Amino acid sequence: MIVVVYSVKSSSLLSSLKSLEVVLLTLFLICSLRTSGQEPSFNHYLSTANTLNPAITGIYSGKYQFQGNFKNQWSQIMHPYVTGIIDAQMHILDDVIGSNDLVSIAAVGLVDKSNDGGFRRSQVGGTISFHKALDPEGVHRLGAGFQLMYNNYTLDYDRLTFQSQFRPFVGYDQSISSGEGAGFTDGAFDFSSGFMYSFITDDVTAFIGGSGYHLNMTPISTQYSNFAIPRRWVVHGSLSFPAFEDDRIYGSFSHQWSTVTNMTTLGIVYGKNLNGFYDDEADEFLVGGFLRFNDLFSPYVGYRKQALTVGISYDFTTSYLRKASNLTGSLELGIRYKIFDSHYKEQKKKVKCDFLIW
Repeated sequence: MIVVVYSVKSSSLLSSLKSLEVVLLTLFLICSLRTSGQEPSFNHYLSTANTLNPAITGIYSGKYQFQGNFKNQWSQIMHPYVTGIIDAQMHILDDVIGSNDLVSIAAVGLVDKSNDGGFRRSQVGGTISFHKALDPEGVHRLGAGFQLMYNNYTLDYDRLTFQSQFRPFVGYDQSISSGEGAGFTDGAFDFSSGFMYSFITDDVTAFIGGSGYHLNMTPISTQYSNFAIPRRWVVHGSLSFPAFEDDRIYGSFSHQWSTVTNMTTLGIVYGKNLNGFYDDEADEFLVGGFLRFNDLFSPYVGYRKQALTVGISYDFTTSYLRKASNLTGSLELGIRYKIFDSHYKEQKKKVKCDFLIW
């Protein structure tokens, strides 16, 4: 950020400059929101699958699944970007649907903020998905998912600094009232949906799918402008297979685009089995990385202890933004935990191999 301080004598000119400053700041943040879609970009789709495709909901063994992710981007700058997401899923209607079918619901919450909370986006909502088995063994499934979220966008002037708060020889003093008001806040509902084909055996798992987010082009209003979040489209897939007896290799890809964004990510992780057991009884050390073309490379390390999986990665910026970020990247922590109800042990048979996504 470049701060220019004007020395003026006219109070009317100063007032005009202050009003212009507020308008330009608001429009700058709006343009940033429209350009990026204010979309959180995660590597750990293990714990953020609902940001990739609502149809992924329910592809896990067990009755319940709880997931979370925290990302701190460019931590060495004064006010880094901070994003957090939580996701709780549950299989339902097991006594009603087919023995290899899956119906699942999820509750999702997300917070994304920058400038020490000066600009915040929060989301809360839910997802429902249905996966229909195409054969008696449940090897092939075709699924669809639908998501409804409420989005809230807030620009809090109390967390920003203005020219009127500048003190000579001291700097900016936020204890001085800026006189600019409180900012703005607005919210709207958001609709998304997706589909997915999955192939699941005892040894090999694979899926491919597609999704669309902000299908209603979420409208946002401020006192200076009205705009809509552009639709985001996703195609993605994953493959896992055995390697060296008890170990596994996990690979993934995703391509996301909108009218203003375009990014492709590839990932590969090697899982070293530590106890000789499989699926939900396995202990596994995970190591690998993610490559987002023309953007970043992210080494990944994780550990799975049966129902609990924890992973951490660090993004090294490879684009021209590495100069602006002073070679600092993003730290990302993901966690997943599953619960097996004794009444639902049959859930293990529905999804034979646990890791469609690591």
